[in-house]
Amino acid sequence: MKQTKSTRRSSAGSPSVQSQPEQKQTPNIARGYVNFKLRRERRSLDSSAVLDLLRQHLPQAVPVAEIIGEWVWVTFAEQPAEAVRAQLSQLGFHWNNIRKCWQHPCGHVTERGTVDPRAKYGSRPAAAAA
Repeated sequence: MKQTKSTRRSSAGSPSVQSQPEQKQTPNIARGYVNFKLRRERRSLDSSAVLDLLRQHLPQAVPVAEIIGEWVWVTFAEQPAEAVRAQLSQLGFHWNNIRKCWQHPCGHVTERGTVDPRAKYGSRPAAAAA
């Protein structure tokens, strides 16, 4: 339906809607910055190097991290803060929406399989890894 002056809806009453210039000028402090070049480099690190980075930059994630085959998975009970998610991304992790966890391939990128990786490779807590 073509909008005319009489059918055009106003967004003035809606406080959450901003015009394009307002959106560009409003700084989003809560969003974390990710250096994607560094992220790509870190995705090829082995699991011990990834765990070292995790211990150094996000020690609160180590108790909920596990090693599945060659990969490192981090599963939180609740959605972590955006700064934590940005830091995980910076460390080379990606979000797996099917398994609901952050995963790091540790240099072993594979096609999605039909078998649960925990059943195929086993699982061990990252906190116990040296």
